[in-house]
Amino acid sequence: MYYMELNKLETQILIDIYDSDMTVGKSIKIQDYELTEKDTKEKTHEVTFYLEKLKRLGFLSYDESRAFISGGWKNTKYKNNVIMIWGEQLHISPKGMELVEEAKKTTTQKFKEKGIDVAKGIGGIAKDEFNELFSKSIGECFKKITGQ
Repeated sequence: MYYMELNKLETQILIDIYDSDMTVGKSIKIQDYELTEKDTKEKTHEVTFYLEKLKRLGFLSYDESRAFISGGWKNTKYKNNVIMIWGEQLHISPKGMELVEEAKKTTTQKFKEKGIDVAKGIGGIAKDEFNELFSKSIGECFKKITGQ
C-alpha cells in the first residue's frame, strides 16, 4: 500500500458528497468546481476521474451503471467515456464519512485554539483560514484513517 493524499479538488468533491448525503435534494454540480479542463465534455471526464479515485480509496460508494451514463470514445487522459453524472447516485462510504467528520472536528478544534468561534459563523479571511486548516486537517486525518 502506498500513501496517496487527496488534492484540494478531491477534498471538495468528498465534502460536497458528504453534504449532499446529509441534505435532502442536494447534489454535486460540475460547474461548482475549478477544473483544469474548459470543455464541458472534458470537465465531465475530469470529475469522473476524481470520483473513481475516491471510490477506489474507499471514500465513496456508488453503482457505476446508475451514477454514470457513458458513450463515445474513451478519453485517453482521464480513462473514461462518461458523458453524464447522476450526482444523487453518489454516496459517501462509512470510511469517507469518518474522514470528513474527523477533519471537521480537527479543524474546529484548531480554530478554538486560535480563539475563533466557528459556531458564530465565519467570513472573509476567517473563511479562507478555515478552508486552509480544513485541507491540512483532512490530510492529517487521511493518514490516520488509512494508517499511512
